[in-house]
Amino acid sequence: MEPVLKTEHITRHELLSALRQEGLSEFSQVHLALLETNGHITVIPRVEAKS
Repeated sequence: MEPVLKTEHITRHELLSALRQEGLSEFSQVHLALLETNGHITVIPRVEAKS
């Protein structure tokens, strides 16, 4: 993950901050994180399958 963060010029701290804003605390809870053209990070949480 670190090479991707470096390529996109964002820090691990910035990504974790975006997760926290969505109420998430760890990367395993994330389905997708998108760096928008305006610099905002959109986080889509992982949805657990219901049995």
